[in-house]
Amino acid sequence: MRGVIVNEDRTIPTLTQPAQRLLARVMGDLSEEYFCAGWLTDCEYALWGDLTGRAVAGVPRWNITDEEKAELRLAHEVAGGWIVWSDEVGGRKFLSDVDWLRHLAARSAESTA
Repeated sequence: MRGVIVNEDRTIPTLTQPAQRLLARVMGDLSEEYFCAGWLTDCEYALWGDLTGRAVAGVPRWNITDEEKAELRLAHEVAGGWIVWSDEVGGRKFLSDVDWLRHLAARSAESTA
């Protein structure tokens, strides 16, 4: 069941669109390349920091190459959102740009509180 996480008593669709899976693959590949981890903790924040040029939510950037940034930016734009790790679904989850920015603002507020 590709793109579906079975979580005890319910099935939660995740990464249902090809562009979402592409973005998840690009992000996961960067995590694997830089840290030999399929999804390093806080991967989503570090990579967003690389795209925006500043550390996000207290997570340092990985300083990916310009070529990697271009690929990541393209995948992000095509998907129209960002991939996050969700303990609730037990894996990666897609957030629209609006939801991602809302999530990011909440996370940043938590890290400064």
